[in-house]
Amino acid sequence: TSDQNRWTTSGRSIYVNFGDINMWGFQVEAAFRPSENVTFTANYTYNDGENKSDQRGRDKVVGIYKHKIGLGAKWYIPEIGLRLDGRAYYVGNSYSQLPTFSNPNQAEETTGSYFIAGLTATKYLFDDHLEIYAAVDNIFDEDYGNNYPGRGRSFILGTRISF
Repeated sequence: TSDQNRWTTSGRSIYVNFGDINMWGFQVEAAFRPSENVTFTANYTYNDGENKSDQRGRDKVVGIYKHKIGLGAKWYIPEIGLRLDGRAYYVGNSYSQLPTFSNPNQAEETTGSYFIAGLTATKYLFDDHLEIYAAVDNIFDEDYGNNYPGRGRSFILGTRISF
């Protein structure tokens, strides 16, 4: 059992502490490394929750997805000091709005499921003490989010120095 703080707009916008939220789930992950320089990963997450609060409108919980699947691949090319990373995940739908104690006729709304993918290229220099990387997240500019919009397509350039 845990507390959950959620933003609500029941007449005015305030944070509300929902007590007695039972949440449970599990995650499994597998990795396959066919060579020293290539790795594939896959994972699955299952979440579930139940609102047991006295002031609940329904037993369901806002903002909890039940299913998430992730896939990844890494390829390191030592001859040129370059690593390529690809990642993708699918997130099942979740409730963005449910009837409440104070508004029992409020409609149930879901966010819908979504698929996000990203790529990163990292160049290693000076015996791997310097990394220069470029990444793109949300390659397909997917609209997603739960009560607030998720980040759109983004490009990242960066460096990392280690001693």
